[in-house]
Amino acid sequence: MLVDSVKYIKDYVIDVTLRTGEVKRYDFKKWLFSDINPMLYKFRKLNHFKKVRVENGIIVWGDDEMDFTPDHMVEMEVKIKEDSHLAQLITQGIKSETIPLSKIRAKLR
Repeated sequence: MLVDSVKYIKDYVIDVTLRTGEVKRYDFKKWLFSDINPMLYKFRKLNHFKKVRVENGIIVWGDDEMDFTPDHMVEMEVKIKEDSHLAQLITQGIKSETIPLSKIRAKLR
């Protein structure tokens, strides 16, 4: 699974859009604060965590100091509530097949 885009949501939560168009939400808080690797401590500071980006289909922080593929983040996945704005837009797009993913992204910005 490769990543198309990533968006910081709040705290240690990010939304990841896969190249398939599927959107998944991940919460890194529990993982970050239980990890004992001192090289990752700086990502406990939100100003560093918020600088998440995608490189070559992989989620990356810092100078490649922390990176993940969705396959390695299963335990951090959070279900998006069905009544959330994002879930509604995605559902509308899938049901009607008339709302392209680019328009859904534009509505979220």
